Amino acid sequence: MESMPSILNIIQQKQENFPAAQKMVAAYVIKNYDSIPFLSITTLAQNIHVSEKTVIKFCNSIGFEKFADFKRAFAEYAQSRLVITNKLTQAEQEANPHDIFDMTVKQDTDSILATMNLEGNRTQLPKLIQMLTAARHIYVTGGRASGIIAQMFANMLRYLSLKVHELPLDGNYYDRLTMIEAEDVVIAFCFSRYTAQVVDGLQYLNKNKIPIALFTDMELSPAFPYAEVVFYCEAAANGYFPTYAGCMSLIYAICSELSMGRSHEAASHTRQLEQLLMDKAVFK
Repeated sequence: MESMPSILNIIQQKQENFPAAQKMVAAYVIKNYDSIPFLSITTLAQNIHVSEKTVIKFCNSIGFEKFADFKRAFAEYAQSRLVITNKLTQAEQEANPHDIFDMTVKQDTDSILATMNLEGNRTQLPKLIQMLTAARHIYVTGGRASGIIAQMFANMLRYLSLKVHELPLDGNYYDRLTMIEAEDVVIAFCFSRYTAQVVDGLQYLNKNKIPIALFTDMELSPAFPYAEVVFYCEAAANGYFPTYAGCMSLIYAICSELSMGRSHEAASHTRQLEQLLMDKAVFK
C-alpha cells in the first residue's frame, strides 16, 4: 500500500486533470483527511455534494479499486501516527538521562534517513531546481522555528547568486505578498504546529497563480493543497521539540545540486561578496 505522502502526491499531481466533481472530492479529502476513517461512502458523498459513483471514480483514479481500500489507507495512517506517538512518549518516560546523546544521534539519523530515502523527495528535486533557476525572484518564508530554517536557506541560495528575498511574518507580510508575480517562486517551510499566517499566505498566493514549493512534515499539512512541489521531512522526535535534521540534510542536497549547475556564477558572486565582507570587517 502506498504511503500517505505518496497518496497525497498522486492526488496533487492529478488534481488539475480531474473532472470538476472529482476535483471537489480531492479538495475535501485533503482538507478533511482526519475524518475519512469515520465516514461511509454515502456520508462522504453527501458532505461533498457529489454522487457515490463520483467518489468511487476518484478512488479508482488514484489507484484504489474500492472505496473500502481508500478508507483503510487513511485509517491505517491515523493508527500508525498514534502508535508512533505512543512509542515516543514511552521512550521519553523510560529514557536514561545518561543516554541522551545516543538517543539524539539515533533520532536525528532516523530523521535524515527517512527524509532522504523518500522516493517522492527524489522525484521532486529536479522540479524544484528547474523552478529556482527559471525564477525571476525567489521568496522564502516560514513561521516560528521554521522561519529560522527559511532564513538559513535564503542565505545559502544568495551565495549561489540567486535573487532571494525573505518574507518575515511582520506587519508588512501581506503587503509583500502582493508584490510577488507569476515569474517568481515562493519557498515555504511549514511544520506542525502549522503557523496560520503562513498557510493563509500560501492560499492567497495559490489563488494568484504563484508557483510554490513547500517543505513540511509527514503529517497531512494544511499547506499541502497550495504547493506545486512538496518535500516531506520526518520531524518526529522523542521530546517536545521536533527534529529538523532531515530537513537540513535535504536543504544541503538541494544547494549542492544547484551549485553544480551554477558553479561559475556562484564562484564569481561569492568572491565579490567575501571581499565586501572582509572590507567591512564583518569577520574577526
